Amino acid sequence: MAKIGDAKTLKVGHLVLGLARGNEGDLKAAMGAVSVVSGAWRSMSGGNIDQFIRPDITLYSGFAGGPLVDAAGFVVGMNTSGRRGTALTIPTATVDRVVDQLLAKGRISKGYLGVGMQPVRLPNNLKTALNLSSATRVIVLNVEASGPAEKAGVLLGDVLVTFDGVTVGDTGDVLALLNSSDRIGKAVNVQIIRGRVLIELAIAVGERPTKKE
Repeated sequence: MAKIGDAKTLKVGHLVLGLARGNEGDLKAAMGAVSVVSGAWRSMSGGNIDQFIRPDITLYSGFAGGPLVDAAGFVVGMNTSGRRGTALTIPTATVDRVVDQLLAKGRISKGYLGVGMQPVRLPNNLKTALNLSSATRVIVLNVEASGPAEKAGVLLGDVLVTFDGVTVGDTGDVLALLNSSDRIGKAVNVQIIRGRVLIELAIAVGERPTKKE
């Protein structure tokens, strides 16, 4: 049985093994060193990853989805392919969190506001008048009836400035902040521009509905 370790023990220069099973069931390995280790990051789909880990290994066919093993024999993450085919490792903390949600609910729960959004660039005079650090924000184009946003008083044309104290400048920023199941059922403060005035609303985050087959 595999021994599960903690990716936080990894440091640049540590030797690691990428493991995989071939089509015939034979075990394959690729050895290399950890080239980059840094803090939490967000995937292109908005997923929250606990650490950025780039091992200097070659991801041969079948290696994506396989384990990364440290020099002590502990599994510290799951390998996947990044940009230009480079190897990335999803740390065990992230994998465990996803597995726990799947076991508990059978799905990955994500927060939900019930709005359609797109980025918008504010006029410079409005940015200056409201003392905003950036002119790029997110405008509400659609409000779902009886959704969390409508219940909180969000209106069509409102411009989202901050979400739970975090500045948002793109729809991806909002989706990333909603990606955590910990926010579901909790009220978050949002700052919006309405009629050239900054106001605050509290939205009780809902759970994103599952798609019907």
